[in-house]
Formats: sequence, structure tokens, C-alpha cells
Amino acid sequence: MRHCARALTVSQLVGECLICRRPAVSESELCGLHLQAMKNIEDAHERWRTAFGEEIGRLEYFDQLLCLEETGVAVKKVIEYLRGKQPEAG
Repeated sequence: MRHCARALTVSQLVGECLICRRPAVSESELCGLHLQAMKNIEDAHERWRTAFGEEIGRLEYFDQLLCLEETGVAVKKVIEYLRGKQPEAG
């Protein structure tokens, strides 16, 4: 039996994305675009930590991503969102 990928239907979407107010993907607080951007950020952080010998922390990693011209708007928006969720120091 052949399985084909299907696009998400409206019935699979619940609530609004906390970043852009598009419909959020089921069981998520983010839309598909920002959920994928979050996954890309998390996956790449592990590679950066390997490359920098575990020396790059999460906030420094975010700063580096924001400085790169190649970083897309969706990733930048997710970083802004994640920074807003960070506990305040001190």
C-alpha cells in the first residue's frame, strides 16, 4: 500500500500561533511555519555546540543567528518569542 503525504486540514489546526496569529498546528502553540523554524533552531544549535566545543550558550547562539544575513524572518521571529519566554537574570 502506498502512503502519500497529506496537507494539514482545517480540522487539524487548533488555536492561533503565539507569534503571528495564524492557525496553530494541532497540539502546538505555533503555526507550521514557526514550528518548523523552531525545529531548525533547535537542530542547528546542537551542531553549533559541537562546532564550538559546547562553549556557545543559547542566548549567544540566538545573537549569532540574528547577526547572519542568511537568517530568515521566521527564525528571527521565533528567537524574539523564545527570548520573551526566558527567565529574567538577577
